[in-house]
Amino acid sequence: MHQQSVALTFLSSITPLEPGPDRAAVERFFGTAVPLEEREHHWRAIAARYRLEGGRRDVRAVAFDYLLSMGLLKAPVLVEEASLEQAERLAYRDGLTGLHNYAYFEQQLELETARARRYGTRLCLVLVDLDGFKSVNDRFGHAAGNEVLATAATLLRDALREGDVVARLGGDEFGLLLHQADLVTGLRIAERKRGAIEAWFRRGLGVTASFGVAELGDDGGLFAAADEALYQSKRRGRNRVSLSRARSAAAG
Repeated sequence: MHQQSVALTFLSSITPLEPGPDRAAVERFFGTAVPLEEREHHWRAIAARYRLEGGRRDVRAVAFDYLLSMGLLKAPVLVEEASLEQAERLAYRDGLTGLHNYAYFEQQLELETARARRYGTRLCLVLVDLDGFKSVNDRFGHAAGNEVLATAATLLRDALREGDVVARLGGDEFGLLLHQADLVTGLRIAERKRGAIEAWFRRGLGVTASFGVAELGDDGGLFAAADEALYQSKRRGRNRVSLSRARSAAAG
């Protein structure tokens, strides 16, 4: 079997490929010879990886990583830069807001936590949940809700420092990963973002945002700490910033 058609068979077995540039990109991605008798084995491995990730990444990105790791992708230099950028967008970008998605944020959180521990640097996590978002969808429809999400994303992304990460984690939840930032810095940034969202939506929709801020400590559990702080903001009346109890006393 022709080497390109073998690779295409892998992918077409799990999900339909869009016509046009996407299919051409696949042909460039998988310029590799896989013996026919081994095809089923490799396909099962790719499909297992795709299912294990819960479909968060485009199947082409999963297959590319697998074939490269197995030494089956003989000429990865032939992949065009535009194709790689497109695969990255599909795998790690939220289509509505243009922010990074949960898969990317989860990956970066793990990497930056390990880096902070290794080099003894500060790392701060801010979790955000929009208040009153459901009522916008109920009263004005999902199109209005989408506009709220896109606007909130812009306000959260605006004026962040280079290297900081902002992502839409799902629904009306967002996350900010702040490098070289302690709890006080995280509080200042979160309060600025909270005020910007409140001011923007004050007239009309009345959407606000609740924030939870945590700094990486010796106990780990950064996401859980920020999530607990976010819960406290919700419980205390919303439209506020709460700090993780583990570091709030030290912060002053």
